[in-house]
Amino acid sequence: MDEREFIIPLPDATALRVRYLKDRGRVLRFAVQLETLIDQVWTPVVRYDNAHQFVHRDDLKPDGSQLKTPPMAFANNEDAFNFALQDLRTNYRFYIHKVLAVENRVNSQHVADKVFELSEQFNRYVFDHPEILDGIPDKAVLVLLDVDDPVFNRANLELAEAAPLPPGSQRVYVTMRKQVRTIQQVHWEADIQLAPQLA
Repeated sequence: MDEREFIIPLPDATALRVRYLKDRGRVLRFAVQLETLIDQVWTPVVRYDNAHQFVHRDDLKPDGSQLKTPPMAFANNEDAFNFALQDLRTNYRFYIHKVLAVENRVNSQHVADKVFELSEQFNRYVFDHPEILDGIPDKAVLVLLDVDDPVFNRANLELAEAAPLPPGSQRVYVTMRKQVRTIQQVHWEADIQLAPQLA
C-alpha cells in the first residue's frame, strides 16, 4: 500500500492539498482539497473525495458547514482523482471567489448587526449616565467598539477610517464592555477616547 499527502501551490495564496491511498497502482481512497489563505489561516474551500464509498464534492463554507453534491459517476477512482485535480487547478479562482463573496456578506451583516446592538446599548448607558456626554467633543463622529470582539473592531475601524469626516469633526471611539450582574442581566459600559485603545 502507498499512502501519501502533498501540497500543490497555486497563485493567489491558494493551494491543493492532495491525499491518496494506492494499492498495486490502483487508487483506493483519495481527497483533493482546495485551500486559500484567509486572515493568515489556510481555509478549506472545496474538497473532492470518495470517503463514503462514492465520489462527491463538498463545498465548504466559512462558518464550517458544507454542501455535498450528489454522487458523481466515474469509470474508476483514477478517473475521479484526475478529474478532481484538473477541475480545482483550472477553476480555483471561481471557487475562491464564491467562498470569499459569502464570507464578505457574512462579515458585512455581522458588522451591521453589531453596530446596531452597540448603538442601542450605548443609548441605554447614556440614559443612565448622562454625564458621559461631557467627554464627547462637539461634532464628533462616534466609532463603536466592543472590547470582547477584536474581529468586529478591526472591520469597524476600517469602515470608519475609510469614511470622510465632515468639516470640523473628529472621530471619538466608544469602547463598550459587557458587565454581567449577579441577577444575570447584561449591561454595557461606555468609555470615550480620542483614539482607539484596545488590548
